Amino acid sequence: MSPLTSDSGPVRLDAAVIERVRTMLARQPFVFVIPPMLRAQFAAYRRRAIPRYVRNGAPPLVILTLAIVAAYTSAFDALAASDVRLWRVGCSIIVTCVVVGSIAVQFARVQDYYEVVGGAMATVVLTKLVVVQLLFEDATAAAAEGRFCIVATVIAALALKLGFRAVLPMGALTIACSVACIALIGGTQRSWTTAAHSFALPFVVAVFIAFLHEQREAETFLQSVLLGHESQERAELAQVLERLANQDPLSGLPNRRAFDARLDAEWRRLRREARPLAILYADIDHFKKFNDAYGHAAGDECIARVARAIESALARPADLAARYGGEEFVVLLPETDLKGGLAVAARLLARVDALEIPHERPTSARFVSVSIGVASVEPTDLLGTDDVMGFADAALYEAKRSGRRCVRAYDDGRARAPRDSNALSVTS
Repeated sequence: MSPLTSDSGPVRLDAAVIERVRTMLARQPFVFVIPPMLRAQFAAYRRRAIPRYVRNGAPPLVILTLAIVAAYTSAFDALAASDVRLWRVGCSIIVTCVVVGSIAVQFARVQDYYEVVGGAMATVVLTKLVVVQLLFEDATAAAAEGRFCIVATVIAALALKLGFRAVLPMGALTIACSVACIALIGGTQRSWTTAAHSFALPFVVAVFIAFLHEQREAETFLQSVLLGHESQERAELAQVLERLANQDPLSGLPNRRAFDARLDAEWRRLRREARPLAILYADIDHFKKFNDAYGHAAGDECIARVARAIESALARPADLAARYGGEEFVVLLPETDLKGGLAVAARLLARVDALEIPHERPTSARFVSVSIGVASVEPTDLLGTDDVMGFADAALYEAKRSGRRCVRAYDDGRARAPRDSNALSVTS
């Protein structure tokens, strides 16, 4: 999922936020501040990385646990009885934390609180390592415990990828818990300087590492946001260009390119299904005379109004009206026989007549009208889209030759008036 998306869909960012992100990335500040509008997305971005943190952090933790167990097992006979008891308690604590933590973080609900759980587990393990090294009588065992403490502190910052805000409380709680434990026990075998060397100094390094990691994560997130925004803009621009490439700007209808593509797709589909397809070819009557009489601006308005009327005559979502060129329009009617095509043509003729666009030049009428040719075929391997368009064009030519403002159909190999006079409900 992109940083710019959420469960409810794409997240829209205003120009000010994008400009702020772009400026921040260009300046490369020491501290990347996530804008308030992006903080929820940043939190989700970090949560999606938790499974990777778990996969990367589990092996070092297991290795550390096995190393601690192996180290003390090999030196078991040399340890004093009190040290043995400490070793057993310490190993139990570490193994329990590693096992419980590794299982818990596999659940999505726990992953939402990954830093809290990880920080708590690390605090328990580090407290054990600090306290036990101070209580060990054997100097070698105490030194080994100190080295394990250093490794565990680094693992918390590097392998587990605990954030800066999780590492700081982890360190403070480790110190507080260690002091409390020693106070309850009543003394130590070692100086607190030993704990400072094995925990405090590595902890400072761990805090710095966690800070750098968190800043790097913030920078990567902001880069993803910027790239996602630019990608989204490119996709939207591509959609606009695609729409412009397939739409006639004057009429608002699909253009010839879009119509030809749709006709080709429907032709292949209907050929497989053995279903008919109808084409209506319409032309505005005496349009050149209209342009000469009223001007090109009025002509453009006439084309736009006729286009809307033609589109309004279509009843099904699958039907498609397009401007084919000049004053010519075409209508694609999938799964429509000749009778159905003639019914749509009659409705189209009536819608254009209802516009009552004045046109004084023709002798036969006082308003703008259209002539329509209709053809319907069942696509086969022997016919192509050019054939059905040719049939509709021949029917349109016959409509023009018959006096215009009428419908003619291509039937039985020739263009003629419809056999069923009831198919046309328009009076002359």
